[in-house]
Parts: sequence; C-alpha cells; structure tokens
Amino acid sequence: MTDTTNSAEKQVESTTATKPLSTATVGGQPPQLSAATTQRHLFASLLASTPTDKIYNHHPKDIDSSDTNLESRYRKEEDDDEDGDKPTSSSSSDSQPPPNAAQEDEDDAQDAQDAQDMLDVADLLAGLSKITIQGPLPLPKSLTLSSPCINGIADLILSNKVKNIICMCGAGISVSAGIPDFRTPGTGLYYKLQEYNLPYPQAVFEIDFFKKNPHPFYLLAKELYPGQYRPTPTHFFLRLLHQKRLLLRCFTQNIDSLECVAGLPRDLVVAAHGNFDTAHCIECKREHDVESVKEAVQAGKPHRCSHGSGGKHASKTSPSTGNNSSTSTTSPSSNKLGKISCNGLVKPGIVFFGENLPKRFFQSAEEDFPQADLLIVLGTSLVVNPFASLIDKVSPGTPRLLINREKVGETHPSLKKLGVSRGFDFTKKKGGTDALFLGDCDEGVRQLCEKLGWEEDLERIMKE
Repeated sequence: MTDTTNSAEKQVESTTATKPLSTATVGGQPPQLSAATTQRHLFASLLASTPTDKIYNHHPKDIDSSDTNLESRYRKEEDDDEDGDKPTSSSSSDSQPPPNAAQEDEDDAQDAQDAQDMLDVADLLAGLSKITIQGPLPLPKSLTLSSPCINGIADLILSNKVKNIICMCGAGISVSAGIPDFRTPGTGLYYKLQEYNLPYPQAVFEIDFFKKNPHPFYLLAKELYPGQYRPTPTHFFLRLLHQKRLLLRCFTQNIDSLECVAGLPRDLVVAAHGNFDTAHCIECKREHDVESVKEAVQAGKPHRCSHGSGGKHASKTSPSTGNNSSTSTTSPSSNKLGKISCNGLVKPGIVFFGENLPKRFFQSAEEDFPQADLLIVLGTSLVVNPFASLIDKVSPGTPRLLINREKVGETHPSLKKLGVSRGFDFTKKKGGTDALFLGDCDEGVRQLCEKLGWEEDLERIMKE
C-alpha cells in the first residue's frame, strides 16, 4: 500500500491507541475498534474519495496496463499451490479418483472469475495513493433498520433517533406536476428534444453548443420556466419535514424551484444545477434582471447583454444570419448611450455541462452530510456527478432510503466481496442501513407519511 495509506493507518492507530478497550461507551468516548474493523473503516473512508465512475461505471478495459502483473502473480501463486498439492509417489497418485471434466471446467471458470475480480479491485484501489485524509476518520453510526423498506425508515423516525434528514431530489419528484423527466424513453425531455435537430439531446445543456446556437435552450426554457406548475405531494413532504424540524437540507438537481414554491425556505434548498432565480452574461459575467430574461424566454428569443464593456469581453464570432442559424452573434454593438455594448448571450443561472457547480453546493455538502442521521434520495437516476456521489458522503452506518422507479447507485460487486460499502446495498433483510421503495415518488412519500401518522399533516399543507 502507498505511503499515504500507511500514514492514514498510523493516524488511526494513534487515535485509537489512547482509548480504553471496551464494548461500551466510557466517559462519553466511543469504544476502541478491533484491528480488522479499523482496517475496514479505513478502507471504506478511503474509497469514499474515489471517483464515482470508478465504482458505478467500471469496465475491465479501463484497467491500467501496469496493474496486469497482478493477474500473472495470481496465476503463479495458483501454479505454486497446485505444485505443492501434487502427489510425491505413484501409489498416492493411483489412490486419487479420476478427474471430472465438468468439475475441472467449473473450477477453471471460477479461477478466471476470481482473477478478474482481483483486477477489478486493483483498478478501484489504484486511486488510493492520491488520497489525503485530513482529521480523524468518522466512526460508524449505530442506527440500523428493522426492515429494508418504508416500514424500517418509519420505525427509525418514530424512535426519535433521527434529527437531521438530508433529501436528495431529482427530476422524478416533478413528473406528476407535468414536468417530464429527462431520460424516460418516449416522454423524457431528451426524447422531446429530437425536434430541435440537436447533434445529441444533452447538447441543449452544453455551454459550447449554447454559444453557437442558443435557440433550442430558450425554447426548452419556455417549457420549464417557473410559475407554470404546481408542487407535487413530494415537494410538500419536504416542507413537512421542515415543519417537523427534521430537515437539515434539501439538495436538488431540479431547476424548477418547486421546492420553494411549496414553501420550503430558500436557505434550506441547495440547487446543485442552478435555477432561474438569477441570470448573467456569459461574456462579461454581469448580472441581469430576471424579468427581462423571462420576457426573452417567453418570446423564445435569446437575450443579449446591453452593458457597456468597451469591447473588452466582446467575441469575434461571426454575426448570426437569423433565428435558425447555428452560429450566434456576440459581436459588440452600441447601446442607447453610444457606448460599446458587450452583446454577449445572457443565460439563466442554470449550470450547463462544462460549467462549474455553485460554490454553495460544495460548501453545504462538506458541512451537512457528516451531520446527517438519515438520507432520503428521491426520483433521480444518480448518473450525473458530482451530485450522484453525495450518497456516500454521509458517515458510515447512516441509514439511507431510495424512493425511485428503479434501483440505482448500488454497490459494485467487487467491493461487496471485500465487505466494503460504496453505494446502496439492498441485500440485507434485517440489520442493514439501506432501504428501498420502487415506485413513484408521490406514492412513496404518502406511504411513509401513513406509517408515520402524518397523512393529515401532508393533506393540510397541500391545501394551504
């Protein structure tokens, strides 16, 4: 293992060596962990910083060539073991039963699978040498679920052991409001975007494509602009958690701001991918009045910056030949005062592919997730990072609930064999920390409210 890992192990030893060996809390201090348990917690904490695509999207072809010697070493060790097991005399050889061809094929297949698993794990561990651990490693929480479903989560909340709930929301919570999600075949926004003749659907949210042709985004923004849709029961459930003083923060991928429309205070909402609450010029970065941008969106015409820039931020891109052109104009022009205007494209405060996420997203994630004692993930495919990686930012042992139409974000099989959790693990029937509800978000939160005795409370705030 690397120097970084060794230093981390020494740090764990130094932090645990001074604590008394006990199975119960002594003087408010947590018990000392066994060497094996400490090593496992160290490994889990290190993996928490590994890029998510190494876990969820791993493929053997991505293995670095320098790691392939692991397979040769594995084969050599295997051959050595076989040599050691060979009989030393003909009499002992004669006493062995004849080989079974089917069994040999099965053993060879298992050996090949074990070798591949070693390579998979080696690839996952390759990034550990670059990881720096600061501060003491978090100890696991003691909260477990009575069952890996809505009932187990309800029992946990009713036990009054949960005080800080974080919710992670995706487009699935807004579907019943009439806003389509992005990836559902036949109905998702990416499917509907085919009419705009895009090179590929995601291009509408790419900053480089927007600079060349902003019209598709403005047409799409007209469909998504706030004020046209009513919050769903799931949005009101978030507000109910706040009223119960249980909601620490809501992290959302959505740009529709329906969480706030439902009555959730803005300081409790972290819009990871931005929203329509702000607007700025992509050239001179000046802030723009959102009402003027709204008018442009409703008209389906790109809004241009009229702030004077002296030509400093003006682009040399060729002028557009019309609304249907694939090339936008960012050439400077004169405003009413005779000064040179930036004339750059004005974009709502939505984060595009190729842009940085808001600083508040990273700051809040760093501060909030270690405090969470329950994580609820609703209506997201967990394929867009860094948002998707947040499910592993809670402390080890923190209960998590996924409410979604399909399973997402599960632990990589190679890590399961090591006993390390990265992503969801829904395999434990009892005593685990991950729960699953497969279905629509609204149905999931209604069932949870029913188990909690909150049905009337939810209906009341929905009518307000």
